[in-house]
Amino acid sequence: MGIHCLNAVRKQMYFQHYYADEFPNGPDEMHWMHQRHCLHMVLQSLTCNANVDIVPHRWVENDKVPFAQFSIERKCRNFDNLRRWNQENAIKDVRKVWPHSKDAMPADAFVWPAFGE
Repeated sequence: MGIHCLNAVRKQMYFQHYYADEFPNGPDEMHWMHQRHCLHMVLQSLTCNANVDIVPHRWVENDKVPFAQFSIERKCRNFDNLRRWNQENAIKDVRKVWPHSKDAMPADAFVWPAFGE
C-alpha cells in the first residue's frame, strides 16, 4: 500500500502528464478521495514506523558547526523478494472472488456512501 500511495501522490504532482487525458475538466471527487487516502496512508506509514536511527554529525572543513551525515548506509529489506512474494501470493482478481450479492454482506457491515456512481 505504501509504495502504491507514494507513487499516487508523486503522480499527482505531475497531474498534466499522468491525468490530463483522464480528467480533461479536472479531477473528480473519487480521484481526490484516493489522493487524500494515499497521503494519509503515507503519513501513517511514516509515523507508525518512525526511523529512530542515530544520525551522526561530523566536522566539515570551513564549517563552524558539525554537519549531519545523512549518507549513512542502512540495512534494508530485500524489496525484490517482497515484491516477488506478493506477486506469487496475491489473489489475482480479488473482485471476482468477492460475493456479488447484497445478501452476502454482514448485517453489521459499515456501508460507505457512494459518490454518484
